[in-house]
Amino acid sequence: MEFPSRYDFALSFAGSDRDIAEALFCALEDHELEVFYDRNEQHRILAEDVEEYLAPIYASDAQLVVCVLGPDYPKKVWTKFESAQFKQRFKSGEVVPIVLSTSPLGVFDTATQVGYIKWDKADDFKAQVASAVKLLVGKSVEIRTRKNREAEQTMQANA
Repeated sequence: MEFPSRYDFALSFAGSDRDIAEALFCALEDHELEVFYDRNEQHRILAEDVEEYLAPIYASDAQLVVCVLGPDYPKKVWTKFESAQFKQRFKSGEVVPIVLSTSPLGVFDTATQVGYIKWDKADDFKAQVASAVKLLVGKSVEIRTRKNREAEQTMQANA
């Protein structure tokens, strides 16, 4: 199986929702998936133009972008930057929103037009992580399988 993306997932979140992002990162890594998580990449970002470094990750270097949409997400400079990079990927099914129950859905118009994962901070945290990761792994496998099938069809058509 071919792995055309540098990362399987890139996480986008406001600092106030880091607990969710870090738990997702750890659980996805346990499945041996490559995940862009800012704290894990500090040595690579150091002394780089941060916008130039991050832009391609969210635009195309990650197979899927997982955005944790809490009430602070639209207020932060970096989440605005990140979402500008991946906004066009909603149409191709490459962005998976996780919408917190504390977020007004109208704030995230594009995100609510696609299937998303609901998250309630009052519910069992570990169970929600496990459920979200199961869905994310399934989506990743589906996309990888589809892209490999398309590549095979292209190779056969060109042969």
